[in-house]
Amino acid sequence: TRRGFGASDIPSSGYSADRLADDVLEVIEALKLNRPVLVGHSVAGEELSSIGTRHQEKVAGLVYLEAMH
Repeated sequence: TRRGFGASDIPSSGYSADRLADDVLEVIEALKLNRPVLVGHSVAGEELSSIGTRHQEKVAGLVYLEAMH
């Protein structure tokens, strides 16, 4: 789950869009996914935009659902 939610750790810092996007990229790498399409809802749109602008080569596409970017 996303940093700070569910069973994930709840650090006192590290909630910037870039840091949260880096968490997603780490999961993609750990699962050995090849350019997945990412779907984000609500504030996850910021993370999608971070990945799309900094690491577009790692994803095939981005889908925003009622998201902010």
